[in-house]
Amino acid sequence: SEVIPSEDRIDMEIKYNKFGLFGKLVPLYLLLGLILLILAFINVIKPAFSMKWIMRIAIAVLFFGFAMHIVGLGIRWYIADHAPWSNAYESIVFIAASTVLAGVILARHSPFALAGTAILAGITMGVAHMNFINPEITNLVPVLKSYWLMIHVATIISGDGFFGLGSILSFLVMILYLIGAKVNENIDRCI
Repeated sequence: SEVIPSEDRIDMEIKYNKFGLFGKLVPLYLLLGLILLILAFINVIKPAFSMKWIMRIAIAVLFFGFAMHIVGLGIRWYIADHAPWSNAYESIVFIAASTVLAGVILARHSPFALAGTAILAGITMGVAHMNFINPEITNLVPVLKSYWLMIHVATIISGDGFFGLGSILSFLVMILYLIGAKVNENIDRCI
């Protein structure tokens, strides 16, 4: 009786599996990120192109995706009766959530940063749904039956999302420097 889940948890798990929330977040994040990245590059090339309303819509969509992401993690926590970062699938999904959190906290005014946030979250969620990652909700292995799972593992795993966002932003800055160098070179040749 200690191992068998209650009827409510079983019903919730069936609904959770039928809805497939995390799988639906993959195209949402990727599409948002790619559209925002393209529009941000257009804004660099043509500064008169306004990003004001685009950024507002992008932030709203990103907040919606993040809210659904957190709801999904909460549902997994309820079903499993332990923190949802105890196996590979849950860890990857949590890293994607921490990536979005990093983007929302640190970079909500930059279209490149929001694009990088959404793209990285989408790619990370896509990796979580590959064939070799098992999304099954299981019992905790004995070594993880500790309160340190919530504190230690959550802190370390969430740092991966912040680190990944920093890496993506560094890559985008390098691309912007290359574009700036090419634009300046073309201007010099035209003069």
